[in-house]
Parts: sequence; structure tokens; C-alpha cells
Amino acid sequence: MYVIALIFFLTSVNVFFQSAAEPNRNVNSQNYSSGDLKSYKFYLENNSINSETELKSIEKIENPFRKDFLKSVIYKKSGDFKKQFELLFPHLKSLPDNLSFYEELIFAANASNNFAKLEKFLKENRGSTNKYLIYLDALYNFNAGNSGTASKIFEKILPDLNSSEVYYNLSYAYRALGNYDKAFKTLEKGKTLLPKEDFDVSKFTIAQGSVLYLSGKFKETKQFYETGLKEAEAKTNNNEKIKALVNIGIIYDDNGDVYTAREYFEKAINLAEKISSIESSALANSEMGVSFSLTNELADAQKYYKISFDLYKKINDKTRLAFLSRNLGNLKMSFADYNSALNYFDEGLKFSGDNKRARIQNLTGIADVYHNLSNFTKAMEFYEQAKKVAEEIKDVELQANVKLGLGALYFNLDKPQKALAHFKEAEKLIAGTNNIFQQSTVYHKLGITYSELNNFSLAEKYFKTSIRLAKECGDIKNELTSSTDLAFLFFIQNNYDETFSIIQKIMPAVKEYELWDLLELQKIIIAKIYKQKGNINSAINIFKEADLLGKSSRNIDTQIESTFQLAEIFKEQSQNKDAEIFYLNAVKLIDESSASLSGNSEIQISYFANYKDIYDSLTDFYLSQRRNKEAFIVVEQSRSRNTEQNLTKIKLNSLLKDKTKLDKFYEIEWMLNSGIYEEAEIKSLTSAQEKVKQGIISQNKEAEKYLLNNKNISIEELQSNLRKAENLLSIYVSQNYSQCFLLSKNNFISGRINISRDGLLKLIYNISPYYNPEYDDSEIYFNQDLFSLNAQASFELYKVLFSEIISKIPRDESIIFNLPPELIAVPIELLVTEYKDFYSAYNYDSKNFLIYDYNISYTPSFKIYLSQRQQKQNDNNVLLIGDPSLENGSELYSMRRGLLDDRDLYTRLSTLYPLEFSREEINEIDAVTANTTLFLSGDATESNFKLNAVDKNIIHLSTHSFQYKNQPLIVFSNTNDKQNDGLLEAEEIVKLNLNSELVVLSSCRSGLGEIDKAEGILGMQKAFYEAGAKSLVISLWDVSDKYTAKFMAEFYKQLSEGKSKAEALRYAKINFIKNYSANPYYWSAFVLYGNTESINISEKSNIIFYVVIFILAGIILFVIYKKVININSVSNSQT
Repeated sequence: MYVIALIFFLTSVNVFFQSAAEPNRNVNSQNYSSGDLKSYKFYLENNSINSETELKSIEKIENPFRKDFLKSVIYKKSGDFKKQFELLFPHLKSLPDNLSFYEELIFAANASNNFAKLEKFLKENRGSTNKYLIYLDALYNFNAGNSGTASKIFEKILPDLNSSEVYYNLSYAYRALGNYDKAFKTLEKGKTLLPKEDFDVSKFTIAQGSVLYLSGKFKETKQFYETGLKEAEAKTNNNEKIKALVNIGIIYDDNGDVYTAREYFEKAINLAEKISSIESSALANSEMGVSFSLTNELADAQKYYKISFDLYKKINDKTRLAFLSRNLGNLKMSFADYNSALNYFDEGLKFSGDNKRARIQNLTGIADVYHNLSNFTKAMEFYEQAKKVAEEIKDVELQANVKLGLGALYFNLDKPQKALAHFKEAEKLIAGTNNIFQQSTVYHKLGITYSELNNFSLAEKYFKTSIRLAKECGDIKNELTSSTDLAFLFFIQNNYDETFSIIQKIMPAVKEYELWDLLELQKIIIAKIYKQKGNINSAINIFKEADLLGKSSRNIDTQIESTFQLAEIFKEQSQNKDAEIFYLNAVKLIDESSASLSGNSEIQISYFANYKDIYDSLTDFYLSQRRNKEAFIVVEQSRSRNTEQNLTKIKLNSLLKDKTKLDKFYEIEWMLNSGIYEEAEIKSLTSAQEKVKQGIISQNKEAEKYLLNNKNISIEELQSNLRKAENLLSIYVSQNYSQCFLLSKNNFISGRINISRDGLLKLIYNISPYYNPEYDDSEIYFNQDLFSLNAQASFELYKVLFSEIISKIPRDESIIFNLPPELIAVPIELLVTEYKDFYSAYNYDSKNFLIYDYNISYTPSFKIYLSQRQQKQNDNNVLLIGDPSLENGSELYSMRRGLLDDRDLYTRLSTLYPLEFSREEINEIDAVTANTTLFLSGDATESNFKLNAVDKNIIHLSTHSFQYKNQPLIVFSNTNDKQNDGLLEAEEIVKLNLNSELVVLSSCRSGLGEIDKAEGILGMQKAFYEAGAKSLVISLWDVSDKYTAKFMAEFYKQLSEGKSKAEALRYAKINFIKNYSANPYYWSAFVLYGNTESINISEKSNIIFYVVIFILAGIILFVIYKKVININSVSNSQT
């Protein structure tokens, strides 16, 4: 019986050695060498085994550690990780000298959720110098996602454990951190420690191939994989053979040969099942899923992903779960299941630890979800995070993916030039790769961008290239996407036949693969063609189908576009009731989706600008029915929405100590509006938001009204908040006519003006060369006479656009203008109200300007105007800054507070000279104000401004300013400031927490910037508003240093007499005309935005003056008295 058992055991061992092809054959059950233990483990892992038979054989081994170690390998193969851990963990106390033991222990602890036991053990032995314990600590940190810490510990232990295994694991730590060059070199070093015939050689070769792949070195990658495959096959290293098969399959997938790729994946799956390798099976199934997702065979992709995910979940492989979560998230996005997608990406981010590649992919996935749900602020936030990490690891494909995401974001925000820049960068990044899938995607994005930029020939070229590459690699989704956009390209060129032909050809496939976003776009295109051809019923039906698809896929853009188009059709058909319903639904969708965007002004502004035409169409619709009040509200609703929402948040932030609750409130609000949650989840979110809201109100009851500030203001609310002599005047300009709206305390008047947009622009251009785009603006900087206001043209503009409506306003009352983009840079006070033919158009002394008759100010919107009254005032502190020292080595004085050209920033700075009259201006203002903080010359620094601005009621800056790349900059002293560069930008201003009653920017063009059709001027005015200023005085063109000083002194004199800000500015202008010049160039550049109320500037007391006079008088009297006494004394003595 014993003989039979011995024969059986020896037979088993002989079979093992034949399979393992190891040189060392002399082994018996009583005395394994360490090399033999490794060989037996290798045999068990790489072959199909009978577990019961092997366990019986291993049971005969006397050495307890070796017996338990080999048994643990069998339990690992069978998936009993708990048993595996129970066998290994007791041996940890003896700290075996076998490195594989620690790797298997880490795996078992992770898979059986016993990581805490290892953590406890490591804590108890913290500070130990035992090299094996330190090695375990490194493995522990790596598997916990702390790759940076792990790499340092591996490096520390290398001198003591100069083993190939340490190098191998260290390379994976470097790889996770994105340091691919170090990872490759580390593998190279580790490989040299192995005998050439060692069965682990293939493991190193294949790992080197993977590092090369991640580095973008695709040609060398395949060579390493194929070499590794041969090495693995030669040694029957089936686990490494599976890796090689999978990796070669990935290369074929990247090259577009998906069918060859799947053959490799299939071989890998079969081999993994044969040897019962859970890890290898998970890997092969995952990549098979990727392959099917590339060709949009989503059902098959989901099947393989699910198998892989369950297997990785079983062994708790966090790194692999991170990547797989990203794949599953992408899959859910394809089904428009954004809630599930977000959950997978969030989970993937948690699994990622500090594995940078995994983090990038899941961050990009989260950004894509928010992008698809029109939460562009959140999308930008996550794209930027992904971009930063991608740049750290220099992964070209991941960098390209991030660039594609950012480009698509800007494209959807109607910023095609910015989008193009990102897409072109992506094109450069992928130029040296063989990834045809990604190349096809990049070319598609370039196609849609060139189409938007009206470069139709380039757009067609890129679309056709994208389609060709997509066909080559079997990327059906991108083929259909590019084909759809090619059809749209033909549509916008009125080539309807070609458009129909393409869409009819591809629509069946679009439906088959359930590409609903493409189907929505195709239906909108077809519906528009039917509309153009007069087939109205078909157009209506198809737009409604598109709307339903948009609701199903939660595509807000589709819903807005289809709803708007239906409104337009019903308006044309005079079905006004239906038209109004669809218009209002479109506007409601825009409002709801924009609420979450206020965290990023640029994004929200672009979003509103993209849909401004819908508000304008609704305005035209109401005006066509003479529903002027409704039209006025829509105009008001469409202007400066971003500024308004930002001001609301600023006010809330100023009221609250705990800002996290406010962020949470807005986050839940977006979630409720996203449409991705089920009814039970919505109830839970609503309850959570109410709880957060009550928490906010408990901090400050005043916050409640601002939390509810998202509703549109009514005419009645506006009137109830107006004062008796206040008049709100708004102008709306359409393509064919203009409309004026006048609102006072008790009246609402509106009238049609028969002047088109083009006609109005022509009138404006005639006022001055300054407004005419045909003139070179730089000439005007050199010579103020070139401003040349044409008084006759000024009168024509007044007569056509303003005279009738302004005649309804009593003289000396206040007019607050809310102007459209066409008029926003024109100071209305310079308009001439009377003109005779015999007058000279350029003699201003006899002209009656509008400023003589009214107090004039401006506002981005009337809702903002009224809200600016509600802020609490600071104490009457004043900050005066002027006469900045500029280091340019010239004694010349600048005659003007702007720059002379549009050259490079630093070249332009070198042309700045000191302002001769700035010090005089500041000193004169200082003379009529109290509680003043004053900085001049070298002290007029940006740092002093930032440190002292927060608590000031009035801020006055007398300095240079200019436009750089259409953005305003304010210049401070650059000779004595180590913290700041002396250039104050709008984004820096927004971060200040001001509560100023008045900010005066006494410099050139401080009121200009990029003009947005919905938001107005994007410049200093907006920035100071959002920093907390109630009102601003800003300039609309270059101003004279000398005359500005005189003008400002007069303005503050008027303020000190108790006049409102609008009155003070008016009389400053009138007195300037009387005393200096009637030329509007000198006095009308400065305009008032915001709150117009009077301000207490606490004119300096004259007590000291009188005390001094009294003392001097006393001294004089005393001297006289003494002289009188002396004279009397002399007289007496003479007598």
C-alpha cells in the first residue's frame, strides 16, 4: 500500500517537472529546496490540475510552511481566498525568507477582506528593520493604492533584497505613478538577475511591452509582446501567455483589426478557463468587452465586462476594478443611463487610489457625464483635473482624450476657435500613434469645428477621413457619427438631396445600434428640410419625435432645439397659443439647465449666448401681438443672467459662515434638475435639500430670500421698488426694427421704432470714427481730435431712437439705461437733443446735450439695479491710489491713460509713462474726503490695493489701464511689490470680498472689454460688481490725464454737497463744459453703472484750520498788546 502511494506521488512529481521544464529534477516530498518550491507553485498556477489529488500529495510534505504555502495556491485557484489567507497568515510571525509568500499573503488578505489584520500587524511592528517586513509594507501600500509610498519603500529595501521580484513590483509602482521610463529601466535591471532559462523571463518582457505601450511607443510594444509570447510558450508559462495574447489583441484592436484581436482574446479566455486562473480570465474577458464596445456591439460588450467585473470583484483587484468601472461607465453612457455611469466612474475613482492612469480615465468619464447633462461647470472642473494628471505622466493617448473632451465642451458652448485649438493639439498628440479609433474620433471633431467656422471644404475632408478610418477599424459608432455630421454639413449648404441620401442610408444602422443622440440629430435635420420645403405636418411630427427621444435620453440640447423649432412653426402658422407654450418650454429648459453653471462665469455666459436667439424670438413673438409687458420681461430675463446669479451667490456667501452648506444646496439643485434620478431618489434628494436649506437659514434668516432669487421679476415688483423720479429705459434691437420700454413708478410705456439693427449701427458709426470699425482705432489714441464727435449724427441717433420716449420723462429726473450690445459702449449723455441745419457739426459750445436735462446712469439689468440697493454699507472709509511709479527709464509724461497700440503685453508696458496730473487728482480728492487711506508713487502697488480694499466704502484708482487680448488690465506701481506683478486682472478682482458703495476707475477704457450678446461688456465693471461693489464710474475711451484730474475733483466736490452719484456726475460734466471744454471727448467718457444713491464722503472738518487761526490771532493780539504796553511805558518815562 505504501509502495503504491509512493509510486503515485513520484508519478505526480514527474508529470509536474515535465510540464514545468525545469532543469532541477531531483526532488522528493521530504526536502524541497527554495527553487523547487517556486517550481511547484509555477506548476500549480499554470496547469489544469486535480485539486484533491494535488492536496493529498502536498499533505505529505513535512515542512509546515511549504505545505501550507502550496495548499494556499490551490485554494487561490479554486476561489477560496478565506482559506488561502487562513493558511498563510499564521506563518507571518516567523517572517519567511520567501518573497512569493508575501505577495500571496497580500493577495489573499485583499481578496478575503482581511487587509485590516495585515494593517494591524504592520502597525504593531512599525519601526522594525526586518527586510521582509519592510517588503510586506511596500506591497501593502501598493495594493492600498499608495503607489508613491510603495515606490519609496521598495527603493529603500533594494540593497537588502536584490531580487528580481522587488524590481518587478517596484516597476508597477512607477507605472501606476506614470513614470514609464523608470518602470522600463527597473524591469530591465530585474530581468538581468534572472537566469536566461527562468520561466519568469517572459513576465518581465511582457511587462516591458506594457510600459512601452503606455509610453506611446507602439512599434516596439508589439515586438516585446511577441517575444514574451514565445518565451512563455517555451516554458509553458500559461499565465504570461494569456497576458501576451491579450496585449497583442489590444494592438490589433488599436489598429482597427477587431476580428483578429478577438481571436487572440478568445484563445486567452479559453486558456484561462483551462488552468482555472481567475485573474487571467478577468483580464481576457475585460479586453474582449472593450473590443465589442469599439464596434458598438454593446450587448456583447456588457456581457464580457460583467464577467470580468464579477471576477475582479471576487479577488478585490482595485486597480483593475478602476479601469473596468470606467469601461462600464462608458457603456452606460452609450445607453444614456447617466446615473449608473456616474456611479461607475465615482466607484472607479475610489478604486484608483493614486494610479494616475486610472484616475485620468475615471475623471474624464465623470466630466463626460456632466458634459452630456449640460452641467458644463462640473464638466470643466473634472476635465481640468484629468488634464493636470495626464500632463504629469506624459501619456499621449490620455492627454489626447482630455483635449477632445475640453474641445467638445467649448464647441457646445459656441466657442469654436477655442474648441479648434484643443482638437488640433489632440491631432498632434495622436499623429505618431497607430490608434486608428482615436484618429477617427479626432478627425470627426475637427470636421464639426471647421463646419461651424464655415470652412466647408476642410470640414468635408476631415469627415470623409474619419469615416474611412472608422470603416477600416470597424468603429461603427464613429462611422455613423461622422456620416451624420457630413449630412448636416450638406444641409447647411442647402444640398438637401445629398443630406437625405446619407441619412436614409445610415438611419437603419443608427436604430439597430441604438445611437439615440444621432437619431435625434438626424430627425431634427430631416424636420428642418421638410420645414424649408413647406411640408409642415411632417416637420411637426418629426420635431415631436426628436423631442421625445431627447427626453428619453435626457439630451437637453435636443429638447431645446426641437421645442424651439416647433414654437417657430406654430408662430408662422398663427397658432399663437401652441407657439407660446413651446417658446416658454424652451426658455424653461434653458433656465433650468443653466442654474448649475454659475460656478464658472465663462461657461455660463457662453451657454446663454448660445441660446440668446430663443429669447429674442420669444420677444418678437410677444411684440407682434402687442404684448409689450411680456416682451419687456423676456428682454430683462435675457440680459446679464450670469452677473445676476453670481451676485446672488456673493450675497449668500457674505451672510454665511459655513459655505459648504451653500455648495451642497446648489449641488442637490442640479441633481434634481438633471432628470437622471428615479422617483424614490428624487424624494430623498428633495428632503436632503430642504434639510440643507433650513441649515442655511438657521445661520442667517436673510439668506432665505436669496435662495429663492431665481424667479423672474415682474413689472409690478420693479415699480414697487422704484422711487418717484426714477425711470428705467430699455432698448431692444431686432433684425428689422427696434423697441423701447420705459418704466416709472406709475407708468409703463413701450413703442416700436422703425430702425433695423443695420440701420442703427450705421447711425452709431456716423457719430464718431471711434465707433466705425473701418477706422484704425490706434490713430484715435494718438490724437484726441480724431474722436471728432459729429453733433449732427449724434442728433440723428437721438431723434430716431430716443426723442419720443424721452419726451415722456420730466426734466431733471433720473434715467437708468439698460442697453443692447449695439449701444453698450455709447454714453447716451453725449447725444445732442437739438440741431439746426446752419449749425457746425463740430462746434460743441452751442449744442444742447442730453446730460443738461437728466441724471443718467446704466445697469446690466434692472433686477441687478434694484438688488444693489440692498447691500449693507461699510464705514465711510476711502482708498485713494494714484501716480504709480513705472520702471521704464524715461522722464516723459504720458498725456493719456491708455496705450498706443495692440502690441505684445511687455512691449506695451514699456511704453507707459508716469501720469503728470494723477498726484494732483488724488490730493484734491483727499482734500474733500475723510478716513482716507492714500497710496502714491512707489506705494501705489497692487498688493497695497488688495490689502486695503476690502473695508473701504469708496475706492478711487487713478492709473493706467488698457486692453490686452480684449481683456482689461489696471496698472499699479511695479517698482516695489514682491507679491504681485502690478497688473490687476478681472479674475483677480472677482476674488476680492468688497462691500464698496463706489469704485472709480479713473483710467483709460476701464469700462470696455469683450461684448457678449447676452451678458454685455465682460470687463472691469462686471468684475467689480461680482467682487461686491454697488456702483462704478468707468471710462469708455482714452482720457486726458490733465482734464481727468480736474473732472474728478469736480465730481467729488458735487458728491460732498450731498448729491446722488448720478447727479454729482451730471453736474461735474455740466461744470466741466462751462469751465473747460464742451467737446464730449473730454467729459462724456466717464459713466456711472449701478446704485445711484448719494454717499456720505465725510468731508474733512475745518476745526483744525479754525484752531490754528484762533491761535495765530491770539499771538497777534498778544504781540500788539505787548507793543502797546511798551509804548505806554516809554511815554510815561518821557513824561
